[in-house]
Amino acid sequence: MSAPSLPFRSPRITLQTRILALFLALMVAVQVGGFLLVNSVGTNAARATIGDELIAGEQVFVRALHQERLRLVQGARLLAADYAFREAIATGDRGTIASVLVNHGKRIDSDLTMLIGLDGNVIAGGESARYPRGNHFPGSLLEVRFADQPGGNYRLADGSRYRKGPGKDAGVDVDALVAAGAVDAGGRGPR
Repeated sequence: MSAPSLPFRSPRITLQTRILALFLALMVAVQVGGFLLVNSVGTNAARATIGDELIAGEQVFVRALHQERLRLVQGARLLAADYAFREAIATGDRGTIASVLVNHGKRIDSDLTMLIGLDGNVIAGGESARYPRGNHFPGSLLEVRFADQPGGNYRLADGSRYRKGPGKDAGVDVDALVAAGAVDAGGRGPR
């Protein structure tokens, strides 16, 4: 025999349960809405603040760069007014010129100082101590040993440590400049 089956009864949802479920759904909706609103407003405010801070930072950086430029220009004017430096330039004493450039560069905390001629060529500058040991940067132009530096012939002399013998020497290819017509056969200046 089979057991008598009981009729299926659906559970009745009471008014109290319905009110509680509606209240919880409204609370969740308000919380989610509030979160989305606060997140959106916060993100927009953060982006606006970051943009303003970047603009302010750029202005400070540009101002500092301008002040550094003015400081270096003032140092260059001071050097240009120095009588001993002007005398060294007038006599062509490249050793003294290089020494004054190095010392003045240290005084004004410059990374690099050099004397550039009216033709745009570097006449003197650089400091061998800034480079690692064993480098080939000359301590002075006298160490390079040009063929006739006072006469304007900047070919490397036979005894120069930068002379490679047959083949290409370090530095400017004077023969190529002669071929291009930029200098004369002695390696002297523009024609």
